[in-house]
Amino acid sequence: MDSGAPPSFPDRENFGRTRSDLSGEALETALAQQVVDLKTIAHELGVSLTHLKPHGALYNMAAIDAGLAESIVRVLLHTLPKASLFGPPRSELERAAVEQGIRFVAEGFADRAYEADGQLRDRALPGAVLHDAKDQAAQALSMSVDKSVETFEGGQYPLSVATICVHGDTPAAVAAAEAIKTSLETVGIKLCPPT
Repeated sequence: MDSGAPPSFPDRENFGRTRSDLSGEALETALAQQVVDLKTIAHELGVSLTHLKPHGALYNMAAIDAGLAESIVRVLLHTLPKASLFGPPRSELERAAVEQGIRFVAEGFADRAYEADGQLRDRALPGAVLHDAKDQAAQALSMSVDKSVETFEGGQYPLSVATICVHGDTPAAVAAAEAIKTSLETVGIKLCPPT
């Protein structure tokens, strides 16, 4: 079985979703420890960690912050050297991965609203999370077929992705995943691990 490592800012109380000024060596040490701990558990369960995906606020901040993106890539190279990196297309994460020869997998979110600049809408703002399974399926379909996503303000943002995320802690996530699967298969899109 394959899975991924989702390191975040050390922020258990807020599930890694609070912005932080942690950076450089201190951040890399914290992230590496998270990945190493998960590797130990995964090994005991017979699970391979095949990708790394920064979680929460770190994901969003590293998408536009070159220093954070480079720290994440260093952690990946040190802890999971054969793994791929998941992140937003045309981001600092993609640039840093490509520069180091790391396989990058462009990711989109079915259950999150996008701003006009392609960034995820801040969770503190209204409308940041899409709760309806039909809305999530429509957004996944748009990203997969039209290679774009409707922004919160109603425009279109180009977004070509190879993997789609549905947050497991979003209410009715399983129903949303089933609706997304059905909508994609209906138009002939086969679901498989990113290649």
